[in-house]
Amino acid sequence: MNPWTNRPDARDTTPTMQILRARPATTTAGVLLSPDLTGAYTHYWRGRTRICENPNCDPCNAHHKPRWYGYAALWSPNSNAVALLELTPACLPQIDAHIQRHNTLRLAQIRLRRANNKPNSRLILQIDLHPYPSGNAPPNPDVHATLERLWECTIVHPALEISRLALNNGSDR
Repeated sequence: MNPWTNRPDARDTTPTMQILRARPATTTAGVLLSPDLTGAYTHYWRGRTRICENPNCDPCNAHHKPRWYGYAALWSPNSNAVALLELTPACLPQIDAHIQRHNTLRLAQIRLRRANNKPNSRLILQIDLHPYPSGNAPPNPDVHATLERLWECTIVHPALEISRLALNNGSDR
């Protein structure tokens, strides 16, 4: 392989974003840019979050159960900053209800907080009934590519993964 190039690989030019996790005694608010969640089973392993690579997964082999997290791009209209918002399955009823009403999460105005002041307490998600006006909202960043870059992996596109699981009758999990 030639070490000299005129430009980096496309993977190296994908912008990274901060992952926002709900903190105790604070509220995270903003406007979702993603049309739906991008989710994955992950492990916190050796000081960082890693995608579950079942069946060749070191954390699984060490009996660390994977946990599902969903991610969506969150925009703060006040600061114009965009970050990835991390959500747990506890938020899915509100997410699904909003998608059923509006066919998308894009432009949903949200507030996320912890149920109490403990760092691992349940997440409480509130979604405003009316979406944010679309006039000046930025485009949806590629959440999938951003997570791949942050986790230093290549993940099969979710639609392809669903097709693969359907072919295997869901026997992978």
